[in-house]
Amino acid sequence: MPNNHRSKRMNSTPQSEQKNSVADHHRHARLVLVDGSGYIFRAYHAIRPMTRADGTPIHAVYGFTTMLLKLRETYANDYLVVIFDASRKSFRNEFYPEYKAHRPPAPEDLVPQFPLTREATRALSVPCIEMENYEADDLIASYADAGVNKGLEVVIVSSDKDLMQLIRPRVTMFDPMKDKPIGDAEVFEKFGVTPDKVVEVQALIGDTSDNVPGVPGIGPKTAAELIGQFGDVEGVLANLDAIKQPKRREILAQYAENARISRRLVELKRDIPLPQSLESFDLLPMDKEKFTAFLQAQNFNSLLKRMGQASSSEFAASPFPPLTSPPLAGGKEGGIGGGETGGRRASGFRPGKARTEGRQFSRRIRNCNQ
Repeated sequence: MPNNHRSKRMNSTPQSEQKNSVADHHRHARLVLVDGSGYIFRAYHAIRPMTRADGTPIHAVYGFTTMLLKLRETYANDYLVVIFDASRKSFRNEFYPEYKAHRPPAPEDLVPQFPLTREATRALSVPCIEMENYEADDLIASYADAGVNKGLEVVIVSSDKDLMQLIRPRVTMFDPMKDKPIGDAEVFEKFGVTPDKVVEVQALIGDTSDNVPGVPGIGPKTAAELIGQFGDVEGVLANLDAIKQPKRREILAQYAENARISRRLVELKRDIPLPQSLESFDLLPMDKEKFTAFLQAQNFNSLLKRMGQASSSEFAASPFPPLTSPPLAGGKEGGIGGGETGGRRASGFRPGKARTEGRQFSRRIRNCNQ
């Protein structure tokens, strides 16, 4: 986990900026934006199957909970918020109905874990938000801009390539699964361009997982070359005569509108009216009784054991003893893996019931802090 010294960072900030920043007034140096929805899926696929006593799958919840515990401890003096997707559809479906239309439904044993991750967030006394008609990525983009404008360092906890367009001075990404930062060098390695040009490359190559059409036959290397030469998508389309390869020139002309609509799909909105203030993301002391009840309900016995090692006063000052990695799929359990309920799916889990509960939850949830 990155753990920069706040005093050192504040000294490197111009005095005029310090004076007017939230960091100066509230002694907060960073805004930490957690891609909650993205991490749920990563935890689901990375951690071996686990169920609690009643057969409910909980391995994604377990990974999510341990990650959020680590973040609480690392960023105890900063603003921290978990951001979720509110639904499968967003404003993008209004101008391109096929957007994400081909995505399969969530795995049946993941569906009942969605509401439990919200419960975990509340049990940890961590703010969380979601907003109808927008994706979590759009909220992250808008809050990242708000944080920068207030003089904060912004850390986006995610490895999602779609968020790499946001990286710039004062905005970095952090991959919690690989425990490493993502910056300009990592973006260039993946896309062949700087972060500010990522949307241009994505518009040309498309994204089959999200049903973003792109331009057929244009891959990442070719797209990076074109953007490097012409600057952006419109620059490419305005200079087709300068492209030497006849087939490439022809296909770009044929699918020009695909490129334009793809750019609209991949570019994140940075001007959403913010549903909550930055100050509302101040971390409150953790409610030990509430968190203990959550751990007991999920049969997270090893976490309960570790929590019992800290006195009430220690728990308030340092939310949790140091945590190691959760058990990974196909491997042995990590240092906090022992004691949780089984690795095989219990007979009490009924997929049909899970789907019904998941649909009811998606209709009901609007404010994940309630």
